[in-house]
Amino acid sequence: MKNIVLKVVILLVLFAFFAYKVYFSFDFVKQIYKSSGIICLALFFTSAIFNYFSHYWAKFLGKSAFLFALIHFLNFIIVDNQLFFADIYKNLLKYNNLLGFFAFIIMLSLFYLSKKFVFLAKYALLLASLHYYFSVKIPQFWHYFALVAALILLINWRKNDIRKNGLFK
Repeated sequence: MKNIVLKVVILLVLFAFFAYKVYFSFDFVKQIYKSSGIICLALFFTSAIFNYFSHYWAKFLGKSAFLFALIHFLNFIIVDNQLFFADIYKNLLKYNNLLGFFAFIIMLSLFYLSKKFVFLAKYALLLASLHYYFSVKIPQFWHYFALVAALILLINWRKNDIRKNGLFK
């Protein structure tokens, strides 16, 4: 019961922050993109770090990250492109949107088939970080930080996989 209450409180705080950022902004569409993307990436990194300590909380944080990725993707499909499939297709083929779409597809497979495809989480995190990095014209500190942190986690996971399973298994 204690864990459920804590989960609800965490989600309510995240949604309150999201609603505050969107409600008090001038450009709603841009702020939905920005807030949902940053919250998703932060939850995804937190899930990757918690994976070393508690798989229970890592799974919860990963599913919460998918929830905000879904908001981010639905904003792209419904609000930004207004369900015009020609526009969706054209905008999806841009390299930064394509990276985000591949990360979303991997997160979708992790959401439904988490046991079989858990090894893909590291690549989804790298793709999401690249999507975040390429989403701006002039990257700032946090864009570089997300990219470097994802690379460090990917290298660390790869080292642990090699130590645990051997080099070619």
